[in-house]
Amino acid sequence: MKFKVLGSSSGFSEIGKNLSSVFVEVEGKCLIFDAGEGLSQRIQEEKLDYDTIDAIFISHYHPDHVTGLFMLIQVLYIQARTKPLHIFLPERVEEFANLLSFFYTFQKRLSFELYFLEMRTINKYYPYVKAFKNDHLLSYRKFVAKEKLPNTLSSYSFKIVEDNKSLIYTSDIQTIRSISEHLSDCVYCITDAFHPHINEIKALEHLVKEQVILTHGSTTGTNKLVKENKKYIYAEENKMYTF
Repeated sequence: MKFKVLGSSSGFSEIGKNLSSVFVEVEGKCLIFDAGEGLSQRIQEEKLDYDTIDAIFISHYHPDHVTGLFMLIQVLYIQARTKPLHIFLPERVEEFANLLSFFYTFQKRLSFELYFLEMRTINKYYPYVKAFKNDHLLSYRKFVAKEKLPNTLSSYSFKIVEDNKSLIYTSDIQTIRSISEHLSDCVYCITDAFHPHINEIKALEHLVKEQVILTHGSTTGTNKLVKENKKYIYAEENKMYTF
């Protein structure tokens, strides 16, 4: 398995960094997890051919995790992609798919088949990818209920498995304990450095075998942790990991 963090900035855009995205090569497939702004440029920088990417997984609908998707679809069309593309979404799939028409990116005019799919269908296509809900959006419960909005508060973390070894990408998350049952056999963990309490992040030391890669910003606590504990590092957007 190979992976690289393509975007490591927090929701408050940082100069010199791209917004959230992770590339993973597993079982002969090339997958993208989250599609923050700047993804199209990163794909070209990494020389990922327009027909290389097999699927994209969106953890949740905060703009810093999804807005790069629309530009990427446009770029793939301009490059005359022919290979079908699977896009797994956290909620309200049909509504999201209809957004393309607002940007005059009409699916019937694309050079490739575009499939927007519910997250629960992943196993049918990519059985080595596990998606499980986390607690990132639960703080919106009262507001969503009060305004009678259709949002389902769905936010996902991912586990990618090959040869009984796994990579965890938590995406944004409030507490590590909300996904702790899925951390077995975790060799690397890419996790949110900003939202969880520092004690939650410290708990990963004994759950992750090799490295905890901190992304999506930093805090005073994580700065200190990186200095004191070699298991913790900040994500570098040009470093490929292989295991």
